[in-house]
Amino acid sequence: MDKRAVDSRVRILHAAVATAPTYLTREQFASVAEVSLRTLDHHLAALRTDRLLDAGPARVLGSAFGYALVVAIRSQTSHAALIDPHGNVVHSVQGREVSNLRALPPSDLLEHVQVLVRRLLATRTRGRGRSGPVDLIGIAVVLPSPLRQSGRPAGQSMHADWRNARRTKPLARAFAEALSAPVERVHVINDGHVHALATAHDRSRELTALGLQRPRESQGDESGPGYREGLSLTLHLGGVISAGVVLLAAERVAGRPGTRLGFVESRLLSGGHSMGGEIAHLPLSGQWFPTINQRSAHADVAPMDADRKCFCGALGHLQAHASDTAVAARVRHLDRRALHDVLLGDEIEDPDVAAALRDVGFLLGLVMMSPLKLLDPKAFHLTGLIARDETAAGVHDGLTERGWSGTLPEILLPPRGLAGQQHLGVRGAGLIVYREWAYRKFERIVRTGQTTGRRQDKADRPQPITFSYRYGAR
Repeated sequence: MDKRAVDSRVRILHAAVATAPTYLTREQFASVAEVSLRTLDHHLAALRTDRLLDAGPARVLGSAFGYALVVAIRSQTSHAALIDPHGNVVHSVQGREVSNLRALPPSDLLEHVQVLVRRLLATRTRGRGRSGPVDLIGIAVVLPSPLRQSGRPAGQSMHADWRNARRTKPLARAFAEALSAPVERVHVINDGHVHALATAHDRSRELTALGLQRPRESQGDESGPGYREGLSLTLHLGGVISAGVVLLAAERVAGRPGTRLGFVESRLLSGGHSMGGEIAHLPLSGQWFPTINQRSAHADVAPMDADRKCFCGALGHLQAHASDTAVAARVRHLDRRALHDVLLGDEIEDPDVAAALRDVGFLLGLVMMSPLKLLDPKAFHLTGLIARDETAAGVHDGLTERGWSGTLPEILLPPRGLAGQQHLGVRGAGLIVYREWAYRKFERIVRTGQTTGRRQDKADRPQPITFSYRYGAR
């Protein structure tokens, strides 16, 4: 296959990633892919024959790319899912609730993940008599902890044995062996980072669709929405407070260079020591608590206690006051589980919960004033169960209290409901796997039907796009 044909097919695949699930006419899709209609029709047929695109009328990536298997471990709950090449959840299961799940000893945590994966794959084909093998492009395990380049957790949110090289193997190798999977296809990722990449992907795709709707004569306008390179900042608010910063690549519009989907070439800024986004232990000023408590003095909520300890044992950390556990401790008539039921509703009808969420947002606004001014993100997202309209309004109040100048930043929130909250994290992890093993390797895949990855001997050798996985059948 000559280089021109390869380039055309790669552009078509990238266009499919950038535009799905938006319906486009042939003319619109050809414009995004920058190919003629005749070239589009010719290569679509070839890509469908190779199963790189779906055989149906929709222009979506095909079965050759398999699924990503994702397991997300949270403070007390877990979730496993199969993700398709566009970040959609195909099948998922919820794990049993375990107190302080993230801090279980390594052997117990590995067993919990094994059981969850077995359930996921067994229920995938329920009604067919057995659970057959599934073609995977990779496996991702999401953990509520910053992760060092050595493959071990940093900080104290996970069991100390994970940091001891004499007691445990690096996380990716330990999970690969526990799940009988190739170690090079197993990724262990921080939960704040997967939310950051999921929100960056969704925002990038929205802007691509918006660009198609803009008048052609305005598409080269530098002041248009979101087509310059910029930062996306995400705060994940739940059992453990975390953050992620993504540098989005400039997206392509008429007459200007860039990529069709900024997410493909985006970069996660994890810092020189892999501690970027570790905001749970940010120190708070004691002078803020009287102001916060005065805001909610009319509500039946307990004052925000300046002496409340973080899970690391220290006083005055953001984690101690902005997590779901901290909110439940302030709302006297609800425990943590009942609070979750309230937070999953369409509207927050409990005035005490609403007041507590506004206080969390106010605290975040006080804390995030300097980072927001320093980074000047193009997009600012809140995710997690306590990412609600009340929280966002509180953030704006906190920024105003600190003397924010100019227009307040737009705060983007995730879909409401249990599925929207759970699926965002597993979708982000699945998209990371596809970006690593597919999106960035389309040229090799088109040429050879294989991808390139590192095996255990570190040799850079061709590998099949997917591997057959049947752990759940054992």
